[in-house]
Order: sequence, then structure tokens, then C-alpha cells
Amino acid sequence: MTNHSVLIADCGATKCEWARTQGSGQTSWSASRGFNPNVLPEAEIKKLLYEAAEVNQWLTDVPGSIYFFGAGCGTAHGNASVTRSLQEIFPQASIQVQNDIMGAALALYHEKPIVACILGTGSASLYFDGQSPRPLRASLGWTIGDEGGGCAIGKRVLRNVFYQLWPRTVIDAFYEQYPGFTVEKYLQTMREDTAPNRFLATFAPFASKYIHVPEVRQEVYEELETFVRWQVTPFCAEYNCEAAFCGSVAHYFADILRDICKKNGTGTGKIIAKPLTELVDKLALRA
Repeated sequence: MTNHSVLIADCGATKCEWARTQGSGQTSWSASRGFNPNVLPEAEIKKLLYEAAEVNQWLTDVPGSIYFFGAGCGTAHGNASVTRSLQEIFPQASIQVQNDIMGAALALYHEKPIVACILGTGSASLYFDGQSPRPLRASLGWTIGDEGGGCAIGKRVLRNVFYQLWPRTVIDAFYEQYPGFTVEKYLQTMREDTAPNRFLATFAPFASKYIHVPEVRQEVYEELETFVRWQVTPFCAEYNCEAAFCGSVAHYFADILRDICKKNGTGTGKIIAKPLTELVDKLALRA
């Protein structure tokens, strides 16, 4: 049975969070494994989405409208893969699939134009004036792009540990937290893991835990400043607007992010961990 409820997804490479809002205004929340459709085969995407639908009983109580904001959905391939998968699972629902940065822009926007940014597993930025989104940089993926994201910070953590560049106390703490994790184990995981960007991002929380150590803070600072200088500051200057941020990395390193923006002459607006609450308010409760 299809009804007038709205299902909204905020899907990153690591986790996909869902909000289901009924016509009465009642909202239920859930989460499933995230993915990037430019990394994962379509069959696996369909499997993950079907599992989420089955667990939450959306197959029998089909939502009327679905808004899916996902990492990697800004490419033609990624968008088509997710759209086809959702259409097969929910053939009667109205489905809209957009990139996760568009979801962030909708969540962060409030009356004034902004450069909306995501700093989660990966990273992205977008100019948004409330009406017309303008992409700012091409999405280069985790291999040569995604500056400032958890994957990039995770790379820095591993590099500094394996090269033994950080203080001995930090390196010892790393191996205490990740016993038996060697260079060989790292290389094996990178060969075998279907989502290596998500795997690398799991080491970003270690940097947050030891951010009080100057050498760790410097690595995080440099990574975030690269993102701000390449993806944010030039466009805030061009459009005369502030930057606003969402994502776990933006949330946990908010103070550093504000310092970097101030240093580079960029005003800072909202910094939130997750956009889903605001998306429910703007797309479902006000619909």
C-alpha cells in the first residue's frame, strides 16, 4: 500500500540515515549501511537498499514520496544506479535522487546565500541562494579529491603512524587502539575492501581523540585548510557570502574550521553534524 508519507535519506559513504514522516507529522528515524554508487556495484546498492526497506517494513507500508540525498549521486552513473534501485524496490513511489551536497545546502540555507559544504567521509561544496544551486568544483573522489574529509584525515593518521612521524606516545596509543594493525594488514585491507574510502575514514576519530597533541592538530589543520582554500574561500569571495558546514568532520573539528575560515577571510555560518532534521522540517513537515 502506498500512502502520503515522506521518506528522506541522507546517505554518506559510511552510513545512511533515514527519516519517515507520516501525514500526521509523526517522524521515525533509522539508519543503515552507507555507500557511494561510484564505488559500489549497482547490485550491491540494490541489496543494501532492499535490506533497509525490509527491516523498516517499507515494503508493505510503501512511502508516497522519497527524497534520497547521497554521496556520489551527482554523477550521471551514480544517480542512475540509485534511481533504478529505488524504482525497482518502490515502483509506486515518487522518487527524487540528488547529491548529498544538495541535501546539505537545503539544510544549511537560511534566507541568505551560502557556500554549503560537506565534511564527512568525503567532502564537497556548493553555492546555494535558496533557488538555484551552482556546483563549484568537480568531484574527484577519494583517490585524488575529497580534501578535508574523514578519508583524507585517515590517510594522514596512517601515514604519520607508519612513518613514525608523530610522538611516541601517540604512536603507542594507536597500536593499543588498533592491535596487530601493520602496514601489511593495511595493504591487504585496501586490496580487499569494497569501500576503501570508508575504511580509511575510520581512522579520523583517532585524530579527534588526540587533537590536543600539536603534531596531530597540525595535520588536521593542514588538511582542513586545503579544503577551505580550494573549495570555499574563492567562492565566498566571488559571491560575497558566508560558508556553512555539515558532516561529522565539520562537527568534531568546528573550532579549527572557524579559525581557518577567519584566517582566510571567510565568514562562517552554521556548522551541524547531520542535515536530516532540517531536511525533514523543510521537505516533509512543510510539504
